[in-house]
Amino acid sequence: MSGTRIEVAKEALCLFLRSIPPNSRFNVVSFGDRFEKMYNQSVPYKNETMNDAFNKISRFDADMGGTELYDAINWILTKKNERKYPRNLFVLTDGGIFDTQKVLEKIRECNNYSRVHSFGI
Repeated sequence: MSGTRIEVAKEALCLFLRSIPPNSRFNVVSFGDRFEKMYNQSVPYKNETMNDAFNKISRFDADMGGTELYDAINWILTKKNERKYPRNLFVLTDGGIFDTQKVLEKIRECNNYSRVHSFGI
C-alpha cells in the first residue's frame, strides 16, 4: 500500500473504529511481510483507547512489505474469545492476499465463533 492508498485505508479504519457499538472491545492488527498488533489483547471501546488508537493510526505508513495475511488471521482467530463479545474481524487491504486458499481455510475452520468481513481499498 502506498501514497494515497494508505491514507484512504487510515481514514477507513478510523471510520470503522468510530462506528463500533458502545460496550465493545477492539484491536487493530497490521499485516504485510509480518504482522503487528496495536494491543496484546482487545481493549474496551472508550475515549482513552480510541484516542490512543487514532494517534497510532495517524503514524501508520505503507512499510510492511507484501500482503501476507495468514499469520495475522491465525493469531486473531486462535485467541480465546469472550462469549460476551462476538468476534467480528474486518480486513482492509489494497490488493491480492498471498496464499489466499490457506487464509480461507483458516477462516472456515473458525467460522463457528468468528465473522470475517473484507474490504478492498
